[in-house]
Amino acid sequence: MPTRIDDDDRVIGLPTPEHEAILRRVVSRLTGTDASQEVMIGRYRLVRRLGAGGMGVVYLVHDPDLDRLVALKVLHVDSPTLGTHEEILQRRMRREARALARLDHPHVVRVYEVGEHQGRIYLAMEYVEGTTLTQWLDDAPTRPWEDLVQAFVAAGEGLAAAHAAGLAHCDFKPDNVLIGHDGAIKVGDFGLVRSLEDVPSTEQETTGPTHRPRLVRLEGSGMTTRKGEVFGTPFFMAPEQLEGLRGDSHGDQFAFCVALYTALAKQPPFTRSFASRRESIAAGPRPMPTTAGPLPTRLVGAIERGLHDDRDQRWPSMDALLAELRHALGARARRRRRSALAAAGAVVLGVVAWQAHAQYERSTQAQACAAAGADIDAVWNAATREAVQEGLMTAPVSHGAVTADKIMPWLDRHADDWRRDRTQACTSATLEGELDEVSYRKAQWCLDERRRELAALLGMLHDADAQTAEGAIPAVMALRATAPCVDAMVLRGLPEPPSPANREAIVTLEESLAEADALAATGKYRPALGLAEEVLTQAERLGWLPLVASARSRRGSLLHRTGNYEEALATDAHAFTEASHARAWGLAADVANAATHVAGHRLGKYEVARVWSRSAETAELLAGDPLELRRANRLDALGAAENAAGNHAEAERLHTLALHTRERALGPDHFELTWSMSNLGNAKKAQGNYDGARVLYERALAIRREVLGSEHPMVAGLINNIAVVLSTQGEHALAQARFEEVLDLRRRTLGPRHHDVATAALNLAATHQWQGHLDQALQLTEEALSVLEHSVGPEHRDVAMALGNLAALHTERGAAAQAVPLLERALTILEQTQGTEHPYLAQVLIQLADARLAQGDTVGAQEAHARSARIRELVLGPDHPDLAMSWFGLAQVALAQGRSQDAIALAERAAAVFEAANLASRLAETRDLIERATTPMQPG
Repeated sequence: MPTRIDDDDRVIGLPTPEHEAILRRVVSRLTGTDASQEVMIGRYRLVRRLGAGGMGVVYLVHDPDLDRLVALKVLHVDSPTLGTHEEILQRRMRREARALARLDHPHVVRVYEVGEHQGRIYLAMEYVEGTTLTQWLDDAPTRPWEDLVQAFVAAGEGLAAAHAAGLAHCDFKPDNVLIGHDGAIKVGDFGLVRSLEDVPSTEQETTGPTHRPRLVRLEGSGMTTRKGEVFGTPFFMAPEQLEGLRGDSHGDQFAFCVALYTALAKQPPFTRSFASRRESIAAGPRPMPTTAGPLPTRLVGAIERGLHDDRDQRWPSMDALLAELRHALGARARRRRRSALAAAGAVVLGVVAWQAHAQYERSTQAQACAAAGADIDAVWNAATREAVQEGLMTAPVSHGAVTADKIMPWLDRHADDWRRDRTQACTSATLEGELDEVSYRKAQWCLDERRRELAALLGMLHDADAQTAEGAIPAVMALRATAPCVDAMVLRGLPEPPSPANREAIVTLEESLAEADALAATGKYRPALGLAEEVLTQAERLGWLPLVASARSRRGSLLHRTGNYEEALATDAHAFTEASHARAWGLAADVANAATHVAGHRLGKYEVARVWSRSAETAELLAGDPLELRRANRLDALGAAENAAGNHAEAERLHTLALHTRERALGPDHFELTWSMSNLGNAKKAQGNYDGARVLYERALAIRREVLGSEHPMVAGLINNIAVVLSTQGEHALAQARFEEVLDLRRRTLGPRHHDVATAALNLAATHQWQGHLDQALQLTEEALSVLEHSVGPEHRDVAMALGNLAALHTERGAAAQAVPLLERALTILEQTQGTEHPYLAQVLIQLADARLAQGDTVGAQEAHARSARIRELVLGPDHPDLAMSWFGLAQVALAQGRSQDAIALAERAAAVFEAANLASRLAETRDLIERATTPMQPG
């Protein structure tokens, strides 16, 4: 019986006690209350109540599908203050979800979904673990005014983002601003959010004064009301809202300035009495009290303008107000520097002259930041573009020109992203004061690493050979994004850059590591390994631990790529420890993911893989993962391990989560999604869900064709998987056509002696064997075996599978004596490389049983089939089609031994599984055996 080989899954030291403690806290937080007291809201499991407001109650819940904590706002339905307005409230809540779903900004709480449970509308939102701006202000009433203004500016950026998306908050106040323990500041509770465009008439409030009764919540959370009624929190309301007009961005600006004034002055700008509040606003804000301290005149003026009674006299936008507040902060910093100069004997400039100088200084610094961003032009420019295009178009591959066209937009975007983020880092540090000195150094070093990676890859593409051209598109898409280099949370998880004394030597070694990455990305694993080991030796001499860990992690990855799995795992453990000690948490997470894959998918050490996955999760939390792509890598790595362990349902769950995570971060058609789709398809196929697997393979194939072109070898991998499914379902003629397509494409693009050409030949040979074309099958199998022994060595698992297929052909051609030695060699290889309980071993045992049965050795055949059944039941479970094949083999042996009733029982057991899995050809074989066992032997 021949074996088919799938396209390989692609997924990207043990934790210290400190890491285990962090992990235990995370698990405790995620698991919540005792299982016997669980309360469910939809699919969410209640952990605890967080708070309540005018619209509803907010709970902390656990989302089991995405394995994360979520804040769940559940709408009131029985509050006496709401009267009969539930329908309006529900519409408003759904509008909040739709509005926030349009916002993706670091200073706005993300909304995940809106749903309904037992008649109550709920809103699932990002959970920000921390406090409110109100509590933050109360906790330290003597904070410097600069700290207060900086916090409000961050919240104001969230409001500005909403306004840019065409939305107004309509209930801004410190209670609705969340401050995470990590320092993140996010505006939430958009319960009264409005489109700045006209809303449908069925939900539109009156646009002028109204004489209808108004429902007003005097303090606390805002209220949503019927047409013509006042809504919001009056303490922060703009005068036009108090009169019943629609809230808009100018109303948000007014509320923002009320809150900022109150935070600075420790008293409100207007009277607290609702009855006289409108008159108080018309009279203008109270003068800022002297107890507020010496505040910049420009700051006070900016706030007073935002508090103007006439909305048209306020700032034209939140952006304009925020720019003025930032200028006030910058002016204070510049005055401090000027005072220091004066104390040192510097000449005091006149006010006008100083303003001119400050403007010149700011303009000069802005130009310097733009120049820093333009550094990328030395790496990616017109000459480089032309050289890369020429290198790929003249490479000895059929898809060189297509590849050149495909990668140019990616390289352009990557260079533009670098330019933007390098300029932003400089501006944030030198002009806006948002990055401290240490964070700025980290950002610069991170961006310099990204630039070195790009330069090294471009150098490889200038003079591309066939192997480089094959890997060009995946290599370009694998370039690390630049945005994390300016993300505050990510920067906190990065190690300090090296000291100036060693920096030049370290940069040289980093450039060599980038070259090793480029070699690996284009398939040149052994040269890359030699270079990484050379860098590691020199890095150890220099002693900068982040570089040592980085070089060692490259060595581990390349040992994996070259098939040295045990040493790769040991190297990953060493690198993980070094990265943890260096506090390079992102690198630690990546190394732990790699170790998960090696331990589980390659070595069959499933429990070790699970421990590594927990270590990866801990490091991931410490590193920061704004797009959750490290999380997706972790889920895919663990899923591949669980699939190899036979836990296919769990593998399917993990790969589904990984796919959804990548879709959220990258969109529905990004190339990176194809790995999760392929992995998920493999998990479905392992459970007998062949139609589900094929749908995923087809979807991934469409994306790869769009991104890579139809001639790229990576397209062939998914066609191969589709053909495997077709063959398994008995569609041998269709499968043969797809396998021939794969083999032709791989021969043309990879050359005749490539490993992937051999696997395609094996699969095509198996399909020919199923159809009885034994001569064609024998020729292809012998060709594949020769290529595999040359490309991966004589002790590789794929060599064992090829030996098994060759033996099966000899058996079927009546030469079982030639088959047995081949199968014994295959078993020895698999036991040494995969262990004694791997599914591959079970497949070769079935082939050995067939050979022994053909020789008349029914006892040996029964032993081999029984061992294969034990392995498959242990690893795959009791209802898997592969296990049914072992039962079918035992039925054949029983029939040969004259035990007809045993043969019938075993065959019927197999038939039930084949029928459930819709495997028509296997079912037909089994029913034929049952019929033969049932029919009495006729006398000769």
